[in-house]
Amino acid sequence: MVKKAIEEGQDVKKVLKEGLIAGMGVVGDKYERGDFFLPDMVIAATVMKEGLKVLSPLLKQRDILD
Repeated sequence: MVKKAIEEGQDVKKVLKEGLIAGMGVVGDKYERGDFFLPDMVIAATVMKEGLKVLSPLLKQRDILD
């Protein structure tokens, strides 16, 4: 989905903040409520990591990420 968002011309910083980071917030909230468990957290972290592989070079190009 990250690749698709970038291909559609969405802002890289917005994809990071409103997509990946916001999504991890939802996952964390669900974990705290007991709706998600450790395997769910591992899956979410893996998705975040894969998304960052796509975003990191673009963020570095734009001096958004060190």
